[in-house]
Amino acid sequence: MILLAKKWSESIDPRGWWVSEKLDGHRALWNGSHFISRGGNVIHAPDWFTKGFPSIPLDGEIWGGRNNFEQVAATTLGSKDLNWHSVVYAVFDAPEIKGVFEERISAVKIALTLGTKAILIPFHVCKGKSHLIETLHSVVKGGGEGLMLRKPRSLYERRRSDTLLKVKMFFDGEAVIIGHEEGTRKGLCGSLRVMTSDGKIFKVASGMTEDMAHKPPPIGTIITYKYELLTKEGIPRPATFLRIRRDI
Repeated sequence: MILLAKKWSESIDPRGWWVSEKLDGHRALWNGSHFISRGGNVIHAPDWFTKGFPSIPLDGEIWGGRNNFEQVAATTLGSKDLNWHSVVYAVFDAPEIKGVFEERISAVKIALTLGTKAILIPFHVCKGKSHLIETLHSVVKGGGEGLMLRKPRSLYERRRSDTLLKVKMFFDGEAVIIGHEEGTRKGLCGSLRVMTSDGKIFKVASGMTEDMAHKPPPIGTIITYKYELLTKEGIPRPATFLRIRRDI
């Protein structure tokens, strides 16, 4: 189990918390010799990519820059060395280092070697809500996904924790496709009927491509969707298709 984030709400004062950009990459643990995906499987990176990586376990994302998630997915799911030249391993924690967050990050700084494909993402101290919102708008305007908040002097918890919060213009979630529904065009898929892990069922139509209308993802496929709010019944609105989850 890895440390997972909860959502930031305006009732939480972010002053003094560590803020960083939320990366849209492929979450991966470095165990000292190879990458392990969130699903617990080995991600096979070429030796030249991991050359010089430290022996201590790291938590981070294989990242190809803003708006390049599909490229990252193709890299981690494929076997072509060429693809790995366009990504880095962006580190944001060290799970096995004893101590609070600041001590773990100090250990990462010492362990990482300049010139390798492993980098430490920048952290800054949040000055308050207005600073947080200004930073969020700046990141999103530049093509970023959002921000992450890390509670100062927090421990690494292998669960979804109040000490790690994501801050976004919209929220996202995952659901499994349980059906295809015909739209206004006869014979074509107009929406995906999906179900979340807690049993909420709803439709996702916005964000679907023309190719998906003709050949929708199979039933059982897990998708990521975005939304702005939850109804009283816990249904996301409006739900927009983002991508197929490509965990390995």
